[in-house]
Parts: sequence; C-alpha cells; structure tokens
Amino acid sequence: MSLVEKHFLWFLRAGLWGLTRDGSCEALKSAAPSPDEDFDWGGIFSLAKRQTVLLLVEDGVEAWMQWLRENEQTIPEIPAIYLLKIENLRDLAREQHAMQDKMLQRACGLLQQDGITPYLLKGESLALLYPQPFSRVCGDIDLYVDPEDFKRAKRLLSGVYDTIGRVTDKHCTFKEGRLKLELHWQAMSLGNPFVRKAFQTYSRESLSSIQPIRCCLPLSGYQVAVPPLQFNLIFVLAHLFHHFIEGGVGLRQLCDWAVLLQHAFAESTTSDSALDLSELRTRLEKFSLMRAWQIFGNIAVRYLGVPVEKMPFYSESCSSSADRCLSIILTEGNFGRYGKGKYARRKSDSYSQRKSKALRLTSKRLWRKSIIFPWDVLYYLPTWAAESFSRLFKHQ
Repeated sequence: MSLVEKHFLWFLRAGLWGLTRDGSCEALKSAAPSPDEDFDWGGIFSLAKRQTVLLLVEDGVEAWMQWLRENEQTIPEIPAIYLLKIENLRDLAREQHAMQDKMLQRACGLLQQDGITPYLLKGESLALLYPQPFSRVCGDIDLYVDPEDFKRAKRLLSGVYDTIGRVTDKHCTFKEGRLKLELHWQAMSLGNPFVRKAFQTYSRESLSSIQPIRCCLPLSGYQVAVPPLQFNLIFVLAHLFHHFIEGGVGLRQLCDWAVLLQHAFAESTTSDSALDLSELRTRLEKFSLMRAWQIFGNIAVRYLGVPVEKMPFYSESCSSSADRCLSIILTEGNFGRYGKGKYARRKSDSYSQRKSKALRLTSKRLWRKSIIFPWDVLYYLPTWAAESFSRLFKHQ
C-alpha cells in the first residue's frame, strides 16, 4: 500500500469517528501521521474524490490539525486551491441535501395521502448516523413500496415527476432537475438465483410493519419510514456487494455499512432493539452473504477503524482476500468509474473499438473479482452477457 493510500485511509477514519469522541479513539491517535511527513495532498484528495468521501477526509484533516494544535505541534500547510475546491463541494453537498429533503417530503406526502407507506432505503437515513451528516455525499433517492401498491404509487409519482426509462426487475426511475428518485417494488435483486426469491420474501416481510420505524431528515426534521436495523444491516451489505460484483463501489458504501453497524450496537445497549446475532448468522448463510460479510467486515475493522468486538463473525483468515478486495475498490473507485488505464475510451475510437475496450475491461475486472468471489461472478455472467448483447443490438 502506498503512502498516499495510508494517509488517505487514516484521514478517512478520523473523519468517520473523530479524535475526541471517547477512549476508543486512542488507537487512531497512536497511528496518526507525523506533521513532518511528506504529504501528497493532491493525491490524497484525488483518491478521496474517486471514493466519494472527499468531505469525510477533509473532516479528518481538520480533526487532525485541531489535535496537533492542542498538542502544540507544527501544523502543515495545505495548498489553498484544494481547500477552496472542498469548500465549494461542501456548499454543493448541503444544497443537494436540501433538495433531496424537499423532494422526499413531496413524494412521501403524496404516497401517504393515498394510504401507501414508502420506506426510505439508505440515503438520508444513513447520513444521520455520521458525525456530520452533510459530509456524506448524496446519491439517488430510493423509496420502497409494497409490490401491491407499486402501480398505484408509480401512477401518483408520474403525475408530478418525469419518468426515465422503463420499469426494471426491481424499480422505476423519476427525475426532477438534477435529482433522481427510484421507486422500488423490490428492495433489490440478488445475483444468486437460488436465494433471490427467499430474499425478496424476507424484504417484503421486513418492510410491511403497520407501525414502521421512523427517522427525521437531517435538515427539516420530516419523518420518513426506514427499514428495521436487523434487515438494514443485511440489505446495505447486500447492496454494496451487488454493486461491487457488477460494476464497482467506492468506500462511501462501506462507510455507510460501518456507521450503520455501530449505530446498531449503540441501539442494542440503549433500547429494546437488540441485535439477534443468531438470526443474523442464519440469514447471511441462507442468502449466501456470509463470505461477503466477513471480507468487507475485515476491511471495516482493519482499514476503517470499526472495533473488532463490534464486527459480528469477524474472521482474520479473510485478510488476504480483504486486501485484494480493497485494492480493487481503491483502483476502480465509485461505481467502477476509474482504473480503466489502457482501456479508456477516446473520442476518435470507432464503435467497434469502444465495444472491444469495454469487453476487455469488464473481463479483466470480473476475473480479478472471481478470485475472491468465484460463485458470485459466475452467477452474474449470464446477466452481463444478456445486457451486453442487448446494448450491442441497440448500437448503444
């Protein structure tokens, strides 16, 4: 691992957990970089941007500098151009949160007036769990409704938002300005065909409470229904694993899962919503997600600072696979947009050249992932082939 990556990961941990929260931060402080080290700030912030955690890393840098001041140590100078860009992004992120807040209120209110309970998947409900919610960069809005309510919900939202594309095997998409809202009738579709239906049944059972759990949006305090913690831990893990296999993920998705897990343990000690680890193990094994849980869990403990005692089913034997996995994530970046190397497209490329490069790049990526998750890549191959031929015939 390069020095830039080591610095980046330390600042990310500092941004996730802080340096003054409690005694558990002492281990983080002991591994803190010295202000006399050679910092490649351009490389650190560039890597953070590719992983969609730039604001979190900047939070970590600020916490580190404050800690240095308190200990009367030298404060290294960061080029102003990077700080200006980050502050601009911070303003944009807060604006995006405000826009999502407004869209969520409108969409949820419209559905609830017609007797439909929409559940917010991920998104703003996870942002609330961060030390600074607005440091979590927004993605799309994901709302789940019961399959029996889907057509009615789709009709209601079609009256106020533009529809994008067709209804997929799990959702349809609406657009308002720069915002996208995905209306789900399935929380997600697992790649493993042998457990897909069982997970769909589990999702529907978990997201059908007469009195659902609700959380407040970070800006307005508007209450939205969210999944139960036990289900959410499995769902967020399954979602990031699904994207890792099929395209790529940034470390933001792992940070989401890490803060959710810490929240689940905190809730277990302060309320009646204790984690049922026996049921959690049963579900993970039933849905063939235990290996993914242990590998991503190994990354979360060793590189994101999750205490090992708060990572159920932790396995040290997964370390080499976890390192491979992290290397892929750091190379590919958020949704696999980076790491194309010689396969990067040029404007002068012909249609056949673009398709040839895409085929070689995807084949290389799937091969690297098959070493870690052979069966999951194998399950994905028919879907990939079908989608590739479909785009080929459509000349996309």
